Amino acid sequence: MAYDPDRKPGVFAKGRESSDFRVAFVFLTLVVAGLMVCAGLLLTGTSGVVAALALIFVAFAGKHFFEARLDSGVRWGKGGNGEVAVGVDLEFLRAEGFIVMHDLEHVVPGNVDHLISGPTGAFMIETKFKSYRDSDIPKAKRDAQAIAHQLGASWVQPVICFATRNYGPRMVKGVAIVGRQQLLPYVRAQKNRQVPFEQLAAFADRQ
Repeated sequence: MAYDPDRKPGVFAKGRESSDFRVAFVFLTLVVAGLMVCAGLLLTGTSGVVAALALIFVAFAGKHFFEARLDSGVRWGKGGNGEVAVGVDLEFLRAEGFIVMHDLEHVVPGNVDHLISGPTGAFMIETKFKSYRDSDIPKAKRDAQAIAHQLGASWVQPVICFATRNYGPRMVKGVAIVGRQQLLPYVRAQKNRQVPFEQLAAFADRQ
């Protein structure tokens, strides 16, 4: 299935946000419904008491699961909002001869937030809300290398972009770390080899 040129940034992250919130809501609904049933069973004697105590135990045991899903949903939501903001900025590069792709889901495990290619080279951009983990550096490099292989390109520059803070640009083990305000100036200043349009088109057709 070919890449949809109208695909918006943040679709993958927003989908994960909705999924986590939906799971948390269903879990909470089932626990509340179960407690209500057990409240009614209390009138029947010991069996109702035992059932109520068992469900209360499950509810407390599941508290961590519920909170984890909520926390995950919030983080995916923030990430999705950051991807949207960075994606809006990247759209300005189209007028400068860049191909801009968002939210590629069939390239690497997970997804690629943004892939752009133009006169100053090709860039794989991973959006972070305001920070990154040490493990994000090798992952960004692996993802960029995988994309370069699929493009038939000699190099795709991995970039980690902070959506909510000014930063850099700074190179960390071959990965460019930049804030959102610094992203476009950084891209425009590079002098990497341009990927031929035919290779980009073939890559998009395979997505």
